[in-house]
Amino acid sequence: MGSKGQVTIEFLLVFSAILIFISFFIGLFPVFENASIFAIDSQNAKTFISDITYSANTLALLSDGSKKQFEYSILNKWEINDFQNKKVLLVKAENKTVSFPFPLTIKVNLENKSFTNKISVFLKKENGLIVLSE
Repeated sequence: MGSKGQVTIEFLLVFSAILIFISFFIGLFPVFENASIFAIDSQNAKTFISDITYSANTLALLSDGSKKQFEYSILNKWEINDFQNKKVLLVKAENKTVSFPFPLTIKVNLENKSFTNKISVFLKKENGLIVLSE
C-alpha cells in the first residue's frame, strides 16, 4: 500500500511544478503581446511609407489632379512630425518609438498630426508637386 501513496506524492509534485511553470509564463504574456503589437504596427507603418513612395513615383508621371487614397489601421499611435527638416512618421507605444522618414519628393501637409485607430490620407499631384494631405 505504500507505493500508492508514493505515486500520489510524485503526481502532486509534478503537478505543482507544472502549475508554477505555467503561472510564471502567464505573467510574461502581456509583455510578449505588447512587443508583438508594436512590431506589427511598425511593419504597417513601414508598408505605409513604402506604398506612399511607390504611389508618389507613379503620380509624378501623371497629370495634375491625379490622386490616390490610403487607409491603414493603427494598433498604437502614429504621429507625423518634423525632425531635422524632414517629415517623419513616428510609431509610438508606451516607452517605444520608431521613425520612418517620408521621401523628400513629397510635400507633407500634415504638421504635428496624431492618428490612433485609423489613418486616411490622400496623395495628390498639384502644380507639379506630390502632396500628402487629409
